[in-house]
Amino acid sequence: MLYRILLIGALFHVAATAQTASQLRRQADSLKAKGDAAGALELTLKAAEANPKSAELEDEIGFLLAVLGRGPEARMHFTRAVELQPGYAPAHFHAGVSFWLDKDPNRAIPLLQEAVRLAPKVADYRVKLGISLFEVSHFDESVTELTAATKLEPRNGPAWLALGNSLQQTGKLKQAGDAYGKAVEINPSDLVARNAYGFTLVQVREPDKAIAQFRKVLEIDKNNS
Repeated sequence: MLYRILLIGALFHVAATAQTASQLRRQADSLKAKGDAAGALELTLKAAEANPKSAELEDEIGFLLAVLGRGPEARMHFTRAVELQPGYAPAHFHAGVSFWLDKDPNRAIPLLQEAVRLAPKVADYRVKLGISLFEVSHFDESVTELTAATKLEPRNGPAWLALGNSLQQTGKLKQAGDAYGKAVEINPSDLVARNAYGFTLVQVREPDKAIAQFRKVLEIDKNNS
């Protein structure tokens, strides 16, 4: 009988703790939506005290610390989240981005690759991995990731721009031009994409089309050197 009473009491305690953590998280989300990252962090830390084995809370703490410019602390929490739940893709992604911003591609890229493996249908993960691979000159792998990203989100302008950059480096100028053209179609005010599109058109010997793109750039930005 005593055992049953203790067990019931323990269960009520767990339920109350979980409810407290859940309430704190909702309040933190409300503050984050209002732009109060510091207030959201304070409440999320309290929620993590109530639920210390939550990878999601550790990841959120890391995200808020990163927003507040506290990168090294953020990485500690992202790493903790990965340790708590190795199958939690957002933690791998955020840790990868954090290490990349710290100019540590050897640690960043494997984490980004794992995020993509765990959540292959999240276009943003593939875009970041593709751009990271591009920046370490792994152009073919970059094309693979960015092509997949554009298939997942055909209206993702930055993904098409990044794909164009990677295709250009592999010497596939026609395909690069098509990718830049798609980026311009999605976001006509993206002057970086439009300039790249024009330059690629010059390379594939379509100067009239290139001139049209450069003129569009100058219509928007007359001082574009």
